[in-house]
This record gives sequence, structure tokens and C-alpha cells, in this order.
Amino acid sequence: MKRLASLIGLVILATACSGDTDTISKSSTTQPTATPTVVSTSTTQPTAKKATPSGQQSSDSGQKTPTTAAELVRTRWGRVCEGAGSQMLSVAPMSPADLDFMSPLGALSENHPTPVSHQYFFPLENVVADVRAPASGNIIHLSNRGTANTEGSYGGASGQGYEVQYVIEVSCDLFLVVDHVLGVPESIRLALGNRRNAQVRIQVAAGELLGQHTDGFKVDFSVIDLSRGETNGFVRNNTYYQGQYGEAFKLFEQDSLEYFDEPLRSQLAEKSLRSASPRGGLFTYDVAGTAQGAWFQEGTNGYRGSTEDVLGAYYVGHLALVPDHIDPSKLRVSIGDQFRGLQMGRQWGVTGDAPSFDTVTTDSGIVTYKLQRLVPCDGTPIEIAKARSRAFKCSTEELGTLQIELLDEQRMRVEVFFTNSPTDNARIYVR
Repeated sequence: MKRLASLIGLVILATACSGDTDTISKSSTTQPTATPTVVSTSTTQPTAKKATPSGQQSSDSGQKTPTTAAELVRTRWGRVCEGAGSQMLSVAPMSPADLDFMSPLGALSENHPTPVSHQYFFPLENVVADVRAPASGNIIHLSNRGTANTEGSYGGASGQGYEVQYVIEVSCDLFLVVDHVLGVPESIRLALGNRRNAQVRIQVAAGELLGQHTDGFKVDFSVIDLSRGETNGFVRNNTYYQGQYGEAFKLFEQDSLEYFDEPLRSQLAEKSLRSASPRGGLFTYDVAGTAQGAWFQEGTNGYRGSTEDVLGAYYVGHLALVPDHIDPSKLRVSIGDQFRGLQMGRQWGVTGDAPSFDTVTTDSGIVTYKLQRLVPCDGTPIEIAKARSRAFKCSTEELGTLQIELLDEQRMRVEVFFTNSPTDNARIYVR
């Protein structure tokens, strides 16, 4: 198998890209290997043989437009895939020995006002933590959130030139996403150059180096398994995508801990901040006929959002009424525009005597919650709190009032006011 580094000339010819001069501190570590295939990032899809879910080959000529969620996932990052079925993962994206903690599925944030469907791996601050491929397959897509991307950076947090998302195709049914990876190999920097995205096909073996992290900077990890079918955890699955807009893959994302054999599974579970079962967390909290779960402001195209800019604040119409992802005994209110017309979401706690969201039905009438500021439970000021401290949040003073009324199983009237009386600015949210 030829190493990817030997293909730099091919990459340059095919993509006309450039790289920076940073090197990886462990130069002796194995680099990703590759077949001599670099696919252009042009919108034109390659004509090739593709593998059907059964693993049999079929012609790509005269391809029909993908319509099902599974078809959309298989074609999201390219039309060529190989093999079928799922499998266990032999390597963690970060070694348990290098991990400080794992944040489970279901976290909420300013940019993720509905529960996230990936996990966060935070390494110790005093180590150089290797980021490795969890399984063998093909790297089929690269995205750069870093500053070297001159086509419009998005979602980057490190300030470094290359902050990379890898999409690894293990088979036509199993895809892995390893995101916010720093210290990537030079060959990956060359493949991306100054672009945001690169469609590639690079063979990678389980355990091969994808990057290296220092200072405790996190990695996101997602397992997308089409072989298990669509989740039944959402009230309406088709709310989450319109063609390739939105996230059809969210319907197939799984708890990564289920994919590791012992003893690795238990070693990673012990790093989770969540002690309740499942240790890997949940992100599908919808309970049909109740207020609990994810909602979307009427007229904003569901999860996709109303913006045509896929890098924009698509989430401003999102709302979540869910348990905390670490401590399910705590309730969280999350609104994509803070109910103020802003481009950034916010989360609140509620008073301890408030009814659980899964008990609010059409028979409940108008239900009122007092919104409370969330701060680190250990008392560290939020401005200087580190990741572990920020993860554990406690409610403090009241900031406003939320009123909800379930009109029917698909529609909910919502009003938030930060004064002493309602504002007549109620909205309708739908599933």
C-alpha cells in the first residue's frame, strides 16, 4: 500500500492546492495510506461503480435522485462506496489514557440549541494526544474549519490553520465523522490547501494517525450506521432534512460506546461525565403527545432552517425542552434565537418544582416555567471556566418566564418574556 505522502504530486495536480509548513511532533507515527485516487471537489459527481447496500455493484450511469434518508447519506459526500454492513470499532479516536473526559450525546450550546448527536472527547491538557482512525476504510471527505481556508471558515475554535473534519466510509452502511482535528498530517494539509472542502478517496487503516492535540482541545466523534435503520426517537423524521439540506444522517447516528468491545468500551464509559444509563448519552428525547423534545418554529423549514446559507444560523428557529444530558433530573430550556431575534442560541434551567416536560399534554393548558441562569456548579466564573467545569451547570437567579401550551400533538404555543408580564409575542412551534 502506498503512503499518502507519496501522492502529494498527484494531489497538487488534481486540486491545485497548497499547504503550510507546520509539522507533526511525532514524525515517526504512521501516516494515512492511500490508493492513487484524488477526487475533484467540483460539483460534478464522478462516474464510477458504486456499491449497493447489499454490497453488489451497480452502474452509476443514469443515477436517480436520492430520495430516502439512507440514500441521501450515502451520496452526501460522494457517489462511490464499497462494501455493506456494520462492524465493531477496534480503536478509539483518542486513547482512554489520554482522555480527561468524554461529554455524552445530547449536549446543548449556542450553536446547537437541540441535543447534539455526536460525542466530545477532551484530552488531558498535559499530553500530546493522538487522534486515530477508529476503523479501516476510506477517507471520503475533508473539511477545514481553520484559518487556512480562504473560502469562508465556519465552526472553528482553535485559531489554527487546519482544524479538520474527516468523514471515513467503512462501508456503504457505516460512516464515521471525526471533527475538529488539529495537527493533521502534511498530506492532509496539501489535499485541502486553502479550500473549505475536498472530496477525496484515501485508504486508511484502523489506528492510523489523523492528528495530534495539545492543551485539552476536544475532538467530536459521530457514528452513522445505516444498517440499523432510522431512529424511532423523533416524532417526525422528515423534519430533519429536505434533500441534502438539513441532516439526514442524524436519523442514523448512534452512541459510539456500543461499537467498542471490552475492555475498551468500559474504559471509555468511565471517562463519560454521565453516570446514568446509557453512559454514552441520548439525543432523541421526543415523547409524542407531550412537550418534551425538539421543536421548530412554524414556517422555518424544520431542522434545516430558513436560511439558504448552509453555514449560516440555520438553528435560530430551533427549540428544545429536554433533560440535561449529564444529569437527567435537571430540566433544560434551549431556544435558537433566545426568543429575542438573535443569531445565537441560549439555554436556561428551570425551578425545581416545575413539571417534567413529558407530563405536559393537551390537557395541561398553559404551563409556566421560571427560567434561571446556568453557571458552572463549582462556582468558577463562566468567562474563565474550563471545559469540565462548564459541562456541569447549576441554576441560579431567575431571568424570565416561559409559557407553553400544547395545542395538539404537532403544535405548541410558546411565549417567553423577560419582564413581569406577557408580551403578546407568542410563537407557534411544530414537530
